[in-house]
Amino acid sequence: MHLGGGRLVTNLFDAFLLAQTARFSLKCFRGGLQIERMVSTGQSMPADQPHRQAHDEWVLLLAGSAGLRIEGEEKRDLRPGDHVLYLLTGLIG
Repeated sequence: MHLGGGRLVTNLFDAFLLAQTARFSLKCFRGGLQIERMVSTGQSMPADQPHRQAHDEWVLLLAGSAGLRIEGEEKRDLRPGDHVLYLLTGLIG
């Protein structure tokens, strides 16, 4: 849905087609801030292929549940409303 002034209104809960892999969609990119929506139906990264990145990340779980494992940390089980801020210098939250 488009509104005046070049604004776009969408709903984060709009369905993604079910897929074999987690689905990502870029929602905003401004001045070094990137907001993505990720929808997963239970996929996980293989233990021998960890996801490594060169930027801080804030994770907010809106629906369902998720397990988050960060190298050197215990696994965290997330539920709706939980959020974790991971800075390259360590975990906060």
